[in-house]
Amino acid sequence: MVPGKNNFFKGLTDFCGSDPPLSHEKWLKYKGKVLQLPVILGAVAVVYNVPEIPEDIHLNLSGKVLALIYRGEIEYWDDSRIKELNPGLADKLPHEKIIAVHRSDASGTTQIFTTFLHKAAPRIWPVELVGKTIDWPVDRTGRGIGGKGNSGVTAIVINTKYSIGYVELAYALKNNLAVAAIRNREGIFVLPSTKTIQSAAKHALEAGLIPTSPDGDFSRELDAIIYAPGKNSYPITAFSHIFVGKTYKDKAKAEALKKLIEWIYTNGSKHIVEGYVAVPEEIKDIGLKAVELIDCKLNRV
Repeated sequence: MVPGKNNFFKGLTDFCGSDPPLSHEKWLKYKGKVLQLPVILGAVAVVYNVPEIPEDIHLNLSGKVLALIYRGEIEYWDDSRIKELNPGLADKLPHEKIIAVHRSDASGTTQIFTTFLHKAAPRIWPVELVGKTIDWPVDRTGRGIGGKGNSGVTAIVINTKYSIGYVELAYALKNNLAVAAIRNREGIFVLPSTKTIQSAAKHALEAGLIPTSPDGDFSRELDAIIYAPGKNSYPITAFSHIFVGKTYKDKAKAEALKKLIEWIYTNGSKHIVEGYVAVPEEIKDIGLKAVELIDCKLNRV
C-alpha cells in the first residue's frame, strides 16, 4: 500500500485519501473497521501533440487503436486504422512516427488507463499489462518515453511533436493540451466533461458492482466504472476516495470527521477544482451513510 494508506492502517492518521479502493483481500482483512467514501470523480485524458490537427477539431481514438499504439504496432499517425476513426482528418494526419508517452513511476493513473485498454481490447492488451507500473511494449521499439508523474508526462507531450500520452484531466485543461475523444462501450466518441464523467458513475452504480453502504466491498468499483455502458459515458473515468475508521477512541475526533463528511457531500461540490467532478447524488447518499456508521469505542482500525 502507498504511504498514506499505510499510515492510516497503522493508526498514525485518522483518515486518508486514495484513488483506488481496497482490493478484495485487503477489504476482508479490515472488514468492519474501515469505511470507504467515493468523494470525487476524475478522468484520464488522452492528449497529443500533432501540429497538423486544427485546434478546433478533436482527434477520435478507440481503445483498440490506443492499445496498438502502446504495443508499438501502430507506428505512424497516418496509419489507416487512425484514419478510419477520423475521416475528416484523413488528409491532415502526417506520416510521422508516434511517440508514446507513459508514466515511469507507479501510478493509479496508469492502472486506470491500462484497465481501460484491457476492457476495450482484451485480446490486444492482456490482463498481464494492467497495473500501476508495467513493462510497456512500445518502449522496445524506441518510440516509448516515460515521464515521472502527470507533470512529467505533460511536459514531454508539450515539448515533443507527434507524441501522445495520458494524464489526469486537470493537467490537460491547465496546460491547454489537445484532448482526444474516446470511443465508449456504445461506439460513440465522447470527450471528458462533467456530463460524461457523471454518466459513467451512474451506470456503474446501476451495474450493481458498487456497494450501497461505505462499509461494503468496493473492489469491483473500478471494473464497473471504466468502459461503463451509456451513450454519454466517458470510458476512462474513476472515483477518488477517503478512508475513515468505523470506530474512534476520541469522541470529539469522531464528531469532527462526521462534520467533515457532511460538508464534503453537501457543500464541497461547490469548491471542486477544474478537471474534477462532483459525484452524482446517488453516490453522495452512499457516502453520507458514514455519518451514522462512525462510532466512538475503544477499538480502532
